[in-house]
Amino acid sequence: MTRAAPKFTEALAAFQSGRNAEAERLARAILAVQPDHSDAWQLLGLIAQASDRKALAVEALGRVAALRAGDPLAWCNLGESKRRLGDLDGAVMALERSIELNPNLPEAHFNLANVLYALGPTRFEEAARHYERAVALRPHFAKALYNYGNLKLERGLSRGAVDLFRRAVALQPEWIDARVNLAVSLELDHAWNEAEAAWTDVLKRDPGRLEARESLGMLKAKRGDVAGGVAEFDRLIEDSIPRAGADRRTLLELWLRRLRRACLIETVTPDDAYADQIRAELDATLDRIGPCPRLPEGEEGDRIGLVEPPMFLAYHARDDRRLWEKFQAAYDSALPDLDPPNKPAGGPVRLGVVVTHGHEGVFAQCAGPLVARLACDGLEVAIACVSGARPWLLERLGPPAASLDWILLPRGLRAAAQTLRAAKLDVIWYWESGTDALNHFLPLLRPAPRQYNGWGWPMTCGHRRMTGFLTCRGLDPSPESDASFTEPLARLASAPTYFLRSAFDRVVLPEAGAFGIDPHTPLITCLQRPLKLQPEFDQVAATILQAVPNARLMVTADVHPRVNADLKARMARSLGDAIDRVVFLPSQDRPNYLGWLARASLALDPIGYGGGANTTYDAVGVGTPVVTRPGRFHRGRWAVMTLERLGMNELVGDDPATIAVSLLGQPERLRTTRARLNDRAESLWEDPNVIAEHRDLFLNGTVSNF
Repeated sequence: MTRAAPKFTEALAAFQSGRNAEAERLARAILAVQPDHSDAWQLLGLIAQASDRKALAVEALGRVAALRAGDPLAWCNLGESKRRLGDLDGAVMALERSIELNPNLPEAHFNLANVLYALGPTRFEEAARHYERAVALRPHFAKALYNYGNLKLERGLSRGAVDLFRRAVALQPEWIDARVNLAVSLELDHAWNEAEAAWTDVLKRDPGRLEARESLGMLKAKRGDVAGGVAEFDRLIEDSIPRAGADRRTLLELWLRRLRRACLIETVTPDDAYADQIRAELDATLDRIGPCPRLPEGEEGDRIGLVEPPMFLAYHARDDRRLWEKFQAAYDSALPDLDPPNKPAGGPVRLGVVVTHGHEGVFAQCAGPLVARLACDGLEVAIACVSGARPWLLERLGPPAASLDWILLPRGLRAAAQTLRAAKLDVIWYWESGTDALNHFLPLLRPAPRQYNGWGWPMTCGHRRMTGFLTCRGLDPSPESDASFTEPLARLASAPTYFLRSAFDRVVLPEAGAFGIDPHTPLITCLQRPLKLQPEFDQVAATILQAVPNARLMVTADVHPRVNADLKARMARSLGDAIDRVVFLPSQDRPNYLGWLARASLALDPIGYGGGANTTYDAVGVGTPVVTRPGRFHRGRWAVMTLERLGMNELVGDDPATIAVSLLGQPERLRTTRARLNDRAESLWEDPNVIAEHRDLFLNGTVSNF
């Protein structure tokens, strides 16, 4: 060691001054004389890492760890070099050895967390523990805070991500990627004002950040400023039109940007003409942009945000099958039509139910109780969700969920498809296919031989890689219903939802006088999202309020004030002064929401896109009559189906305003109607036929039809 000391000092100085070739020559000269010179091996490993020679780095740093077996830093460096080489299992072993030697080494915890993160959702909880330890040991560890925030986002835990990105930005204010991810996490956490400010701040610091401009435009539209969002996209598209020789990625992003711009739609439909106008514009855009360029492979492809059909169109009660098929056809050449995975014959049927992030709450209410009870001899059931949702769903679904398997989904499309393929499923049920990009495009990659979508999002997905659409005879009562679906319809005899009696255990009635409504005021509720309230609804509401001068109408307030203002302004054109008797109810927890529903004299079903399983059953569950008009499509028939099943057909008709006015004008009749509804509602809860029919479909692939 003594003889090599001057030469090593010279080699180290060369490395520190950027003369890596000279440093490597000197290090190798030392090792030729002293093969056990650990400092020279370490220097050679660092030089190899700097020049991206991964195998040499592992070899050199492996020699260091062998020579300094008790040195935690040596094992830490070896673990990181193995991670870069792609030997993740070897990296875990080396980093765990480093932590065993020194549990308080923040770099080792950080590097191990990164490796566990890369190993996928089944190791995310372990990764979180090591990120937590790294930042506890070094609170100003900006990279650890940033990566931990990314892991939180991947797990669907946006609130925790916000805090971590804030801390990273405070430590490194000019770190634009950290500011971008802070804006993303704020938006996912519904901190709308802060998210818009964060995106604006990103653009002040980096005006050329195209994805930030796009995100800001989309956020403006989401908050009700569609004109502002469209203007942002128009400027962005103009600025991003490529010059000659643009690469495929640039052309793909421009294609998606143009399509996304055409999908910016007003939350509040101004009038019926608008519904037709935006369809014509979307149709013309699809003609103009042509087929989607082919997507990159692997992780790069998963970073591309695909554009699904705009879900708001479903609320307009139009037959959009042709438009959806055209939308889907634009992607045919970009997403390969893969063969489904082969599974050996024999053994139980494996069913996977996809629950994408953001939809866990509604799933737990009206589909989760069914899914948790489907497993039986011959049928294994798994829920596919983000890792952060599993503990919440386990708690919400209770003891029956103990029989479930869990598939932890990554956020990327191809990664999620690979995860589902690896689970060797026979059947996948995309309960809400179409409500976000992941569950819309996943079926295109055929991760299972049989695939169903269904009533969670009650319209066609527009592509033919589905085995069928899960519905029932009450929702699609005639062969004519098939014409609005690309997929074959699989009609159950029973309603396809399974509600628990315990869903109504806690009902908190509102205090007298809340919102100026005294106990004797006739109250009509339509506790639906504002986008379900189409212009035709306004005239129905106006007729009722004019005929019953002391009645009040309560609708659900949107989280965005501008949306509420737009809805109020549109309704005022039909209601006139009666608009002052419309109450916008802010978001409530379930017991208080049920309390307002129970307080209502009656519930008015939206026109065209009616209340779904949740809101229809909620009203019936607290004994409030639902007045409805039969819709043309599946999505307008939940209340009709439910009331017909209960023998309450007098609440169904082509003129819901007349039915409502008649009930409100006859208090005794209204009381007896509520009593009959309460008596008959019992048949809706925990219906064993629902479980039996779903099992039969998933086990045998057959269902009785017309």
